[in-house]
Amino acid sequence: MERREGNINGSSVKKGLRIRYSMNFPKGYELEKRVKNWVDQWQDLPYISPYENAFHLGSSSDQAEKWAVGVLHELLYLLVSKKTETDNVICLGDYLGFGTRFKKALVHHPGIFYMSHKIRTQTVVLREGYHKAFLIEKHPLMGMRHRYLYLMSRSGRVKKRDSVHGNERSNRSFDATNSC
Repeated sequence: MERREGNINGSSVKKGLRIRYSMNFPKGYELEKRVKNWVDQWQDLPYISPYENAFHLGSSSDQAEKWAVGVLHELLYLLVSKKTETDNVICLGDYLGFGTRFKKALVHHPGIFYMSHKIRTQTVVLREGYHKAFLIEKHPLMGMRHRYLYLMSRSGRVKKRDSVHGNERSNRSFDATNSC
């Protein structure tokens, strides 16, 4: 985030600078006035690098929440797909000592993180990484992954077809021997 901000402004990011996260809400999503004011105040807090140790901040403070959001944002940004299962994030957060800070960040910031609940799997998605359903930054590994999934699904269909035909053949030969 710091590097991207520095590239936009053409300078290095200094400690205590106010960096605002991009908030992408779906169409028709309106924030209440008091929530919008809180988000604006939260965005104006000084940015703490996710690479700094900020565990000295009170766990319920807004600045600690901004740091936790920064860590979570950086984690998802480093992933090729810009998304992962929520359980993975929570487990990593517990391991790193964040406790419930990651859960709180996911719940309080739907403009930064999107929670998907498809096919009994909860997935957290970095909204900034997607435009509609497509990744903004195309990565060659994602193309390879999609090709691999396509080939695996295709080979599964071929195996099913062969096993169905194989069973029919064996049933026919069984019927032919029993009919005599």
